[in-house]
Amino acid sequence: MFTKSQIGVLSAATLALSLIGSTAFAEKMRLVSSWAPNQATTRVNVETFVAKVKEYTDGDTIISVVGPDAISPLELIEPLQTGIIDMIFTHPAYHAGTTKIGIAADGIAVDPKTWRETGIFDAFDDYYQSIGLKVIGITPLGQRGFRFVTNQAVDDREHSFDGMKVRANASYIAIIEKLGGSPVPLSGGAIYSSLQNGVIDAAPWSATGLVDFKLYEVASHVLQPDFGSLSNWFFMNLDKWKSLDAKTQAAITRAASETELHALSEMTRIAVEELATLQEKGMKITNMNKTEAANIADWMSEAMWDLAAETDADVAANIRSIARKEGLSK
Repeated sequence: MFTKSQIGVLSAATLALSLIGSTAFAEKMRLVSSWAPNQATTRVNVETFVAKVKEYTDGDTIISVVGPDAISPLELIEPLQTGIIDMIFTHPAYHAGTTKIGIAADGIAVDPKTWRETGIFDAFDDYYQSIGLKVIGITPLGQRGFRFVTNQAVDDREHSFDGMKVRANASYIAIIEKLGGSPVPLSGGAIYSSLQNGVIDAAPWSATGLVDFKLYEVASHVLQPDFGSLSNWFFMNLDKWKSLDAKTQAAITRAASETELHALSEMTRIAVEELATLQEKGMKITNMNKTEAANIADWMSEAMWDLAAETDADVAANIRSIARKEGLSK
C-alpha cells in the first residue's frame, strides 16, 4: 500500500509524463509574419489566430511565430512552397513577382462572412493551391484599408500629390498616379527614413500602424479620407495542410474564420483611435479634393483588378463576377 506522500509523487510523475508526451506529439508549425510583434496587425491577427488554433486543437497544434527579421517579407513565397516554413502572414503585394491574383482582394469590399459563404474565399484558395499554397485566412484591416501621410498640406489642389514623390509598391502605383504623384518603389521599412531625409514627400500605409511606425515624427499631415479595402493573408504550405487530419484542419479553419471577424471590428476601432492619436502627436488633417474623395475607392478597386488580370485574366474575372453578384465590387 502506498503512503499519501508516495501517491502524491506518483501523481506528479504521471502528470509530468503526460505533459511531456502531449508536447512531444503535438503538431508544431512555424509561421513567419511580415510584420513585427509590436505592430497592430500582428497583435490583432497573428496572436489571436495562434491562440485559437491551440485552443481548438486542445493544445495539440502549436504554432511558433517569428517576424520579418527571420526572412524578408518579399522572399517568403519560395520557402513556403518548398516547405522550409509551414505558414506565413503577409500581403499579396509582397509576392507580386510570383502572382498578383491575391491583390484582387483589395478590390472587394470587406465582408469575411460573405466571402466564405459565396465562394470568393474558395476561388482565391483554388488558385493558390495551383501554386502549392493553401489559403487559411484573409483578415481585413478594418472597414477602410488605406491612409496616406504627407509632409505638406494638399487641400484644394487639383491633384493632391502634384509634384510629390510618394512611396509605392505594386498595390499603390496606379492610385498615386491618379493623385498626380510620382511613385517611388520602397519597402515599408524604408518609409520612416525616406520621409525624414526627403527622399519621398508622402507615403501610404494601412489605416492602422502609423502610430507603431512613429510616422508622426517625420510627416506633418494625415490625408483624408481613408479609402479602399485591405486584407492580410494567412497561407500554409499545401502539402503540410494535406498532411493534417480532418479534425485539425477544421480547427484551423474555425480559428481563421473567427480571427477574420475579430480583425474587422478590432482594426476598425484601432484606425479611429490612431487617427486621434496622430493628431495628439501634432499631425494635422489635410483633405483630398471632392472629386478625388468621391472616386478614390473605385479607382483603387479598378487598379487592383487590373493588377490581378496581369497574372491570369480568367481567374481574376471569375472572382470579380462573384464579388459583383454580391454587390461587393463594381
